[in-house]
Amino acid sequence: MKNILDIFEDLKQIEKCSNNHTSFFQYLKNFSKEYQYNFIQDQNNNILCKIKNSKAKLCLQVHYDAIDSKDNRYNGLNTIAYSCMFFLMSNHKDCEFLFIENKNIKASKLDIELNSDYILSLSSQKTKNIIYAKHYKNKIIKNKNNLDLYEISLFSKEDKKSDLIRLLSSTIKEAKAKLLDFNTQDLAFGAKAIIACQISPLKTHDNMLIEKVDAKSEYMNIYSDEIIDFIVNFSNDKFNYDNSVMQLSAVKTDHECIEVEITLTSIQVFQEKILRSCEAYGFETRSEKVYCIEGKRNIFEKYILETYNKHLFDLSKENLPRGYEDNLLKEKYPHMEVASLAFNMYTLHLKDTKTKHFDLDKINEALEDIIGNCND
Repeated sequence: MKNILDIFEDLKQIEKCSNNHTSFFQYLKNFSKEYQYNFIQDQNNNILCKIKNSKAKLCLQVHYDAIDSKDNRYNGLNTIAYSCMFFLMSNHKDCEFLFIENKNIKASKLDIELNSDYILSLSSQKTKNIIYAKHYKNKIIKNKNNLDLYEISLFSKEDKKSDLIRLLSSTIKEAKAKLLDFNTQDLAFGAKAIIACQISPLKTHDNMLIEKVDAKSEYMNIYSDEIIDFIVNFSNDKFNYDNSVMQLSAVKTDHECIEVEITLTSIQVFQEKILRSCEAYGFETRSEKVYCIEGKRNIFEKYILETYNKHLFDLSKENLPRGYEDNLLKEKYPHMEVASLAFNMYTLHLKDTKTKHFDLDKINEALEDIIGNCND
């Protein structure tokens, strides 16, 4: 029987890409046969492995489309989860091992019957990458052309914030206006801008309000046209991005710059392309990954976290977000309690990034403990 590090090394060597999982399928099928697990595959390539006459009350679930590539600088994060799954199978643990193809995550496409009372996800986590792009090119000019000031506001609960930003920016560009202020901060369903132009801007939305400012301004603090050009080109897909995985989520003005916020749920290559585009338009950029919290912790998840802390290290005093409950799985299997260890596995990685290997044995001990308690 292979130990857990051998399995980890095997999985690191498997060739993978987002559209071809042949080698992974074959490895999983061979492994299931060797350790006498039934191999159940639906039409969407979701796979369930379980022993004959299983009485398992816990389902361990991973997304195999997220398996690490050889050149991934975070190589190991997802492969940890798969290694644990395979090692538990090699020890003939009575558990439902569910491998979901990532692009088929929707519950309507998961055509596999589960009998467990609990689902624990090892690789599903809700994250988003945020790019903060600041533009500092502003100048105070004299109002030689006697431009009028206008305040444009747009509020709508039916439209996305990104669409409101796009509509407002397009209106400003069509009016050939100078930008003095742009803000979505503290506006849950809206966006506002102050501009200077020779003629009144055209209304482009039923909820758009355009008000002329009575006072004339002798001097104005004007921001670069590059800001509006970037927003319009980004919104209209001039950069050939996949806008289904990214959006303009906020714009705000402070005393020295205008900041554009872009939210991504995409792969690293999109982020790098966007950063380059921002910089080409004169923005200074930074990015960060945010882990999202949805809802309150359920009793099962509290137990999972306590067990994880007992075997690894105490997270109880750290204000950490958690892996999210997969609501689609919850809809498919309403009788189950759903929880995730994904974020905390990632945190373990951050705690000791200089080591060659993760403490896979400790993670496996935690999972064996969880399986045993669920099946009791």
